[in-house]
Amino acid sequence: MGDQGTSDQPDDVVNSAEAGQLGGNGRAHDLAGDAVPDPGLTRRKRVGLVVGIVALIAAVLFAVFTLLPRAKSPEDVVEDFFAAIEDEDLLGAAASILPSERRFIVEPLFDGLDEAERLRILTEVNVEDLQGVDLEFGKLTYEVETLADDLVWVAVSGDVTSGVRPEDLPVGSLLIHFLPENWAEEIGEDPRDVASIGQNFGLAVVKDDGDWYVSPTYTIAEAARREAGVAFPVEQPFAEPRGAATPEEALERAALAIAGIDLRGLVDVIVPAETAAFRRYAQLFIDDWDSGVADLRSSMAEVGFSYSVDVVVAGSARQGDDTVAWIKDVLRFRAAVDVPDVGMLSIDREGDCLTIDVPEAFIDAFQPFSGEGEIDFSQFDGEDCVDFGSAGDAFNPDASDPFQGQEELFFELPMVGPLVERWSESLENLGDVGASAVQFQVEEIDGRWYVSPAGTINRWILGFTKTLDEALLTEVGDEIQQSIEEPEVFEQRMQDWLTKVGEAGLLDPFGGFGVPIGGPDFGPEVLAPFAERANVLLVWDFDTEFVTNQIEEIYGSGIVVEVIDGPDLHGIFLAALGPGATGGLPPDEFPGGILIAPVDIDTLVEIFNWSQILDMYVAADLGLG
Repeated sequence: MGDQGTSDQPDDVVNSAEAGQLGGNGRAHDLAGDAVPDPGLTRRKRVGLVVGIVALIAAVLFAVFTLLPRAKSPEDVVEDFFAAIEDEDLLGAAASILPSERRFIVEPLFDGLDEAERLRILTEVNVEDLQGVDLEFGKLTYEVETLADDLVWVAVSGDVTSGVRPEDLPVGSLLIHFLPENWAEEIGEDPRDVASIGQNFGLAVVKDDGDWYVSPTYTIAEAARREAGVAFPVEQPFAEPRGAATPEEALERAALAIAGIDLRGLVDVIVPAETAAFRRYAQLFIDDWDSGVADLRSSMAEVGFSYSVDVVVAGSARQGDDTVAWIKDVLRFRAAVDVPDVGMLSIDREGDCLTIDVPEAFIDAFQPFSGEGEIDFSQFDGEDCVDFGSAGDAFNPDASDPFQGQEELFFELPMVGPLVERWSESLENLGDVGASAVQFQVEEIDGRWYVSPAGTINRWILGFTKTLDEALLTEVGDEIQQSIEEPEVFEQRMQDWLTKVGEAGLLDPFGGFGVPIGGPDFGPEVLAPFAERANVLLVWDFDTEFVTNQIEEIYGSGIVVEVIDGPDLHGIFLAALGPGATGGLPPDEFPGGILIAPVDIDTLVEIFNWSQILDMYVAADLGLG
């Protein structure tokens, strides 16, 4: 026990100290219960702890900086764009395009590739690794010019090396059908072409939601501005498009804006992304546009012409994932022309009511053109309402069936006939839209509806290509190839078709389509009185020398008596029939005429019904006989 009591302190003090140092958790505490730091190890531990924390923070910051996505500069975006092209990565290049433009630029291109694959024009196109084409960019340098906070121009210079590997090209069976057997050898590999990217080349880069993207539409606009050498626009004459409440209203407003030459009204209902660059650069051309519209309206007023379209009715329907709209009817419009020496001719529509005001002088002047009794002008007095559905029949009784039930003849037209037939079949499956309606794509954005011109064009193109198939294109392609290799065979097929159409009554004797679209198709019962008179005058809106040669070639030189040019015939009409007979046309714009000798009625009918003819007169009535 004595050996154990060698401490200078009493046992109770030592025990108390030991008890205090061990405490209840092994940590040293002073007598008051506070921690007692180790004079050596604790300092080193503190320094190590601080260093460790700093290192940990540095590591975390480094990881955040290197591993998480960073905002790219315009140069980075352009570099990524070219890198993707160099890797033949179309999908990667598309990722650099402004998101709002991918929908109407990139997606239609990919849709086109899908159609090309379906039709076997191409096969197995890998948009992330396009095979068969090699592009390499070298020594690319970028020069950035800031145009606005959200728009820069990146001038690009350098060189591009291109090459082709024919055996890897995604050529489909349809193309192979028309390519020579050794087409791959003819293309060959290398020599690789090297071209320079000029200093004038560049890309417009737009900031969207904090990130930069390449913009094709802004690139086109900015390149045009630079080419024109004008200052960058600082104002935007167009407001942000507001759209419409319904699909129908969007198309109705677009149609009214087009009719009224109202560019601002049109842009207001077009998908905003499709007009963004247009609106941004509008300051550069809008004054010229407004001036041109004003000049046009002034010119129309000078010649006494005016028109207005006030009520348009559209329909809409869902087709798959899309919405389409079409014009159903124009319920209110007015057109008027003040003909010199005749008076005001006006046409008004209000719903189903059509009112036409025809001056008496116009009726007197027009009657010879139409043939006695062919048009009943009594209903067109400017006061009585004429049912819109039957009004056109008064002018043209054959308008409802211009092809006289012979539409299928056009499906037999060499080369393009099968395409016309397939397209016609597709129109029959439009349901409520109707075969004659032109469909426009409309889109809903944030609860508002807009017309999409880009989507509409893409829809029209795809609507046609989807009616095709490899077999049909092969058939058409074979005919085209045959027409090149054996033109005499194709010419005979075309002549056989024209003969068949002529036998159906759709051709005049001169080979022109005699479809009675412009006026009635006159027969012997109408023209018989003319055949009994000497020196019949035909008036044409065609080159009279050509017409004379055609008549003489088919019927003999004895038929044509004299050719009267337009200015001379203008004076004859003016003297014999009065001012209204010239229709307000100046002498230098008046059609020429041909005096012909008496002919049999069948020949007269054939000549008169040539599609280019204006009308026939008895020369004696004009003081010529």
